[in-house]
Amino acid sequence: MDFSVVVLGWAGRLMAGGGVEAIKVIRILRPLRTINQIPNMPSLVATIMTSLPILLDVTILFMFALVMLGTIAT
Repeated sequence: MDFSVVVLGWAGRLMAGGGVEAIKVIRILRPLRTINQIPNMPSLVATIMTSLPILLDVTILFMFALVMLGTIAT
C-alpha cells in the first residue's frame, strides 16, 4: 500500500494541473497503515465501526429533540 501511495503521489506531482486531483485523494490511505502498527488499534477501530449505526440513531433522536425544543421556544 505504501508503494502505491508513493507512486501515485509522484504521478500527481509530475502531471500537476492535468486534472489529477483524484490521485491526490489516495494519500488519505497513508494514515491507515498505523492501524496495524499500534497494539490493540484494530480492535478499537472495529469497535468504533460497530458503534456507528447506534450513533446514527442517537443523532436522529438528538436532532428530533432540537427541533421540538426549537419549536417550543419560538
